[in-house]
Amino acid sequence: MSDGSFVNIHPRGETLDEHNESIAILSDPDADCFGTTIVSFLKSVCQGIDDHGTSIKTSPNEDALGYLHDSLPENGDHKKCIRAQKFLISHSLWLFDSETVLEEELDTAIGWQVRNLPPESQVLTWVNSSQDQQAIKSEITSMHPSIKVATQPDELETWIEGYIGWQVNPNGGAQTAIEWSHRASEAIERIG
Repeated sequence: MSDGSFVNIHPRGETLDEHNESIAILSDPDADCFGTTIVSFLKSVCQGIDDHGTSIKTSPNEDALGYLHDSLPENGDHKKCIRAQKFLISHSLWLFDSETVLEEELDTAIGWQVRNLPPESQVLTWVNSSQDQQAIKSEITSMHPSIKVATQPDELETWIEGYIGWQVNPNGGAQTAIEWSHRASEAIERIG
């Protein structure tokens, strides 16, 4: 693979003992997530996962929002755009705040990037209780049907915990992590 720096490909047919989950935080790292920051929320959820730190590790990337902006072709820097697209695909769990998902200037980038993610990926957002949750949730799901929208902290926690703790954890979801690594690598190769 020419872009091995983006994805660590796990060999098919072999045992996977450990996986490092790359998480794209597509918001301000201090964005309010049910009364705390998204970074603190994520850290708290990960600490509650039994195998966290052994078979499953996490690498949150707090600068992913900048890469989403850079992935827009109209920004004029083709090499920067390509690199940003590859960087984003190398993350199988994406966390957006609802304001970012609804930014008009990012609609095309979000739509294109989410469609290019391997099916084993998970894209999540949340709507705080201080907002009109149902209206915002409806707007997001009509624009981006594959993005799951949480309106309660336990809902978002359950989705993150289920994804990291089970779906991509080698102690239950090894095949998902292996398939994701191959499909992400193929998607990166197609970008160029």
